[in-house]
Amino acid sequence: MSQFIQKRDPKYSEVKEETAWSMDRFNDYLNETVAPTKDLPQDWVYGHLDVSFYSLCQLTYAVFYQ
Repeated sequence: MSQFIQKRDPKYSEVKEETAWSMDRFNDYLNETVAPTKDLPQDWVYGHLDVSFYSLCQLTYAVFYQ
């Protein structure tokens, strides 16, 4: 759900930290919870996801603006 809609909820200030994670927090979560059971390398977010995300952004830009 988008942050804009969530901000309308009266309890938003209580749960804000749980609704929008930083890349560091997401990486920590994957390292602690997902990586051991899914055979992901440590720091997968920074070693793989960020590279894929950057490539996707470049492709999207190229399609729409060139």
